[in-house]
Amino acid sequence: MDGEVQIEYHRYLNPRGQPGVGDRFYLEVINSLPDKVERVALSKRSDGEYVDLPQPLIDISFDPSDRKFAAIAKLTGTPVVNATDSDWVNAASTLKACGIEVENLCGCDKSKWFEE
Repeated sequence: MDGEVQIEYHRYLNPRGQPGVGDRFYLEVINSLPDKVERVALSKRSDGEYVDLPQPLIDISFDPSDRKFAAIAKLTGTPVVNATDSDWVNAASTLKACGIEVENLCGCDKSKWFEE
């Protein structure tokens, strides 16, 4: 299905009231900077998994909602940028073995992600 990444982000938007930072970023990119967005076609296998998703990630039950991002990273060679999604840290060794680079903005020590 085309537009899966856009659909994923749109699901978390709050269209009413004052937009949050994420809402503003999404709308700015989609509405104002379409030439800065590269659309990547993701093919699926007959079982519904992405062609470019390495089998070891399926084998470890990597989060289904994150699989599209891993498949895009593998297909394009572009790193995944992660803020505080622990799935990317938990699967770090498998992702690395599959040639998928992840840049963790908040580091890999999950205990420090939400310190004040």
